[in-house]
Order: sequence, then structure tokens, then C-alpha cells
Amino acid sequence: MRKKGGIKKGQRFARDLVKEQAEREKKKIEFAALVIETDNPTEAAHRLYPEKTRKAATDRACTLMKDPFVKEQINKALTKTNVNPDYVLGNIKRIAENSDKESTQLKALELLGKYLKLFSDTDKKTNVNFNVDLTYEQAQRILKRSGSDQGDVVIVEPGPRQLRDNDDE
Repeated sequence: MRKKGGIKKGQRFARDLVKEQAEREKKKIEFAALVIETDNPTEAAHRLYPEKTRKAATDRACTLMKDPFVKEQINKALTKTNVNPDYVLGNIKRIAENSDKESTQLKALELLGKYLKLFSDTDKKTNVNFNVDLTYEQAQRILKRSGSDQGDVVIVEPGPRQLRDNDDE
């Protein structure tokens, strides 16, 4: 049976379905662009979709960020801006080496350590030795903040000290 305008009901339904799909993809592309612009998926979802609450925007953002099409759009956009893992790691390394703030350096080193998979929740223990100019109290605070009760702090006095075999004589 033909309806007004000469289009069957099934054809109209299919046309509307295609139109809705295209609109959803357009929104996802806009969402990906807003995520890159704001660096905040919740804010992007809040701007693009009129959600009543921040929680609803966060939920929608989580769902969209899992969508393969959205991930692809974000990756394409980041590739165009030359943001890649080498760029990110290089900047984190620069911050770790050049920052004046101890907390900023520690955060950058933590991120590099996570990337290198130096930290794990397994029973595997690793000894790490490094020289840092910290007071005993600063070292204890860092160990306490890391949640490690396994850390040892060894204090080394400044300047070289060498034991000679003939000191005992």
C-alpha cells in the first residue's frame, strides 16, 4: 500500500533509521572534537547533550568514551595534531628533569614508572637505588604517601668516605 507522497511505510522507516544513524555519528564526531578541545569528556558530554545532572553527563561520557567509533575519531584528531606517545613521554621526562617543584617531579616520575611498568601489585619485590638530595623526613613522607611499609631509607653523609685496610692497625 502506498501512503501520501508515494513512499511505503517500510521505506520511510528505513530512511528515518539511516537519518538517525547519521545524526548519531555526527554527534559522536562532535563529542570527540569537544573532548580534545576541553580535555574533559564529562564537560564535552554536558555541552553536547542537554543532561539534567553532572552525573548523567559523566555516565554518558563514560559510555561514549568506550565506543570504538569515538575512540577512532579521537585518535585521528590526535594524530593530526602530532600528539603521540613519544611526544607525551618526552614532555613528562622534561618536567621530571626541569621542574622546580618536588611534587611535580615526583608525579612526572610516577607516570614514567607506570608507563615502564615498574610498579605492580604482585608479591614481586624490586630493589631500586638512586641518589636524591632529600632530608630524612622528606624521604619518610614520600614512603608514607606511597603506602609502602617495605621501604628502607639509608642516609649517606655527603662526601666520599673510604675505608682503608690499614685503618684498623
